[in-house]
Amino acid sequence: HSFPTRRSSDLLISSEACQIKFEVPSLKGIKKKCVGFVKVFEGNFDEHNIGQMSSFDITRKPLDLMYHLMNFVYLPVLQNRANQKGWTDLLSKDLMDKLNNFIAQLFLTLGQIEGKTLLPLPPQKLLESKDLTEKERAHVFETNIITWTKQIRRVLETEPEHVFKNNPRPDPLCELAFWKKKAENLNSIHRQLKSDSIRLILESLRKAKSTFRNQFEKLRIEIKVARKEANDNYVYLSTLEADFQALTQPGCEFTELPGLFRPIMH
Repeated sequence: HSFPTRRSSDLLISSEACQIKFEVPSLKGIKKKCVGFVKVFEGNFDEHNIGQMSSFDITRKPLDLMYHLMNFVYLPVLQNRANQKGWTDLLSKDLMDKLNNFIAQLFLTLGQIEGKTLLPLPPQKLLESKDLTEKERAHVFETNIITWTKQIRRVLETEPEHVFKNNPRPDPLCELAFWKKKAENLNSIHRQLKSDSIRLILESLRKAKSTFRNQFEKLRIEIKVARKEANDNYVYLSTLEADFQALTQPGCEFTELPGLFRPIMH
């Protein structure tokens, strides 16, 4: 079958319904993902030249797609020694460092979009690789430690007073929400630090006698203290949530406030 030439629009095919469209679908119209095709040659296309078209995926989460594409497609290809023929050691190291950093930043961004603190890990292949020397592995892992430390510090340094920056008139529910979010963040960090991958990284740094490991262990003690504080504050304040909600009701009369303060204060 012959299709009309479209210079200004792309051909998009839904992966579920296999419907052909000549326009970019709205985000609501994508249930899982679409495959887009771009005609890069003149004239009509048919079953003989359709293989010359460029194709790409479109998903509801383009950054998530980019992260998986970079981490599970481009990274293994570029890490393959057979694909590095003719490269100098300096070029290979510089390229891989920049690619790993880019993938880590993508992972960080995905966490920020969801309001979470996700600690980026080096590729599993690198964790299991026996081609790298202990010094090379330590260099990669120390880069991860530096990134994690910056992320964790930002969480540890958040205080209830920061609520005032974005809300000039915060109510008690704002502080309850703050401690809930901080507790969830620190609990998530605690779970990630207990993972096998991070244990392997810290053990590798111990064997390499890296000073970064000792510094990070001190930070883990701070996490433990802050995590207990955040969880305790949320547990205690959450018992007053119903009273806080009554206090912040729009229709609450000023004369009713003393009756609401009494159970909160006592």
